Amino acid sequence: MEQAGLHIVVCPRAAELNAEDRELMRRLRPVGIHLRVRNFVPDVPAPEWLEALTALLKDCRELSGRPRQLVVIDHEGGRVHRLPAPFTHFPWAVQWADRAEAVARAMAVELRALGVNLLLGPVADVASNPENPVIGPRAFSSSAAECARITPRFVSVAQSLGLACCLKHFPGHGDTHQDSHACLPRVDHAFERLRAIELPPFEAGIAAGCRSVMSAHLVNPELDPGCPATLSRKTLNGLLRETLGFSGIIFSDDMEMAAITGLPTGTPELEALAAGVDLLLYNHHPERALAAADAIDRARAEGRLDLELEQASAARIQTLLESLPAPGPSVLPSMSDLELNQALARECAHAMPLDLSGSGFEAL
Repeated sequence: MEQAGLHIVVCPRAAELNAEDRELMRRLRPVGIHLRVRNFVPDVPAPEWLEALTALLKDCRELSGRPRQLVVIDHEGGRVHRLPAPFTHFPWAVQWADRAEAVARAMAVELRALGVNLLLGPVADVASNPENPVIGPRAFSSSAAECARITPRFVSVAQSLGLACCLKHFPGHGDTHQDSHACLPRVDHAFERLRAIELPPFEAGIAAGCRSVMSAHLVNPELDPGCPATLSRKTLNGLLRETLGFSGIIFSDDMEMAAITGLPTGTPELEALAAGVDLLLYNHHPERALAAADAIDRARAEGRLDLELEQASAARIQTLLESLPAPGPSVLPSMSDLELNQALARECAHAMPLDLSGSGFEAL
């Protein structure tokens, strides 16, 4: 499964690999590990959970036979926060947009200390719909121009410090009325509207050299009727690669979200790879990633995979891996850095208080 595993990022079930996950790592050989709250030992002093995290990542590398492995995390601030204390819990992105470069530096310093080498962020969506149930304060602004101004500043600073970034959620999740965790949203904007509102932050982030982009599980009939962006070659290869000139890594959003699992197709992983996705993300059930790898291997053996596309994708992934810092132990940043970062988080929250009551979003 070495070839299939090169396209899969998976989240272990706990802070320590059990026998089932150890066997899964050996068989699946995932190229990436996604850290979520369950991968940090709760309610223990920082040296203990850091030691456990170091052991977890070392076990994943060794069992998968991948000395270089992606270690990715969602780390936006607000409710999208996974790390135990004393790592800094920033407020929502809209609250620190004016300090994006300082926050990028703070996040990069802390995440690199943990061993994280790729951030699933920043959110490049424009919060143009106040009734959006899933983006809202995760976006930098309701203004496309502001989002396009801030996004590259964050990306440039974070990546200069060795933390690769991933713009999300292409081609724009900011004006949906539904949450793709629960269903398949639809956006009926004409291309002229996309060009004016949704796409500029992605274009700006790409121009700044952002290493990866995450697809959105949503349908835009203007781009590809009836086909979610994650499975749409017209959207990913046509719009993102050919029109916008993006040559980096394309991540899928979580392949276990209802927007994808509720589709009638039985092989979304194959459709995603054919559309141009490089890395398939599985957040909750590692065994589903194993089933996807089996499907990819069968398709290859039966001649149903485009080998030229797969080889180009593999080359992009290897290039990214080789460019990232070598793995090391998870450690605490300096206390001076932590104190400065926590003061920055407080300043941002106080400068722009948010009342999110009744909105579906949780305040800090």
